[in-house]
Amino acid sequence: MVFSANSILQLKSSLTATIATKAPIVHAVSTTIYGAGDATNYGHIMLTDTYTVPSDTTTGKAITSKGVYDALTWGSWEISNNTYSIKKGSVTIETGSITV
Repeated sequence: MVFSANSILQLKSSLTATIATKAPIVHAVSTTIYGAGDATNYGHIMLTDTYTVPSDTTTGKAITSKGVYDALTWGSWEISNNTYSIKKGSVTIETGSITV
């Protein structure tokens, strides 16, 4: 099989364009350019040790075991009569209700 110089250049150009759209082997980045995992799709997630705002499966973020431990051992938890409060020292940080 013989290829012309022009056909080889076209093939090289096509392969270069195709490769440019693929994720590199090492592709950890600070954006969701390669896709974020959610309730429906497997994908990338960003791990965090801190919990600062409520999040759901659409954020592409997950808390680490250290973050869970820190949250459970920070302050004190009180649950009574379907209400909860999270206290640190004598200051109530958050109150609300629990639906079970």
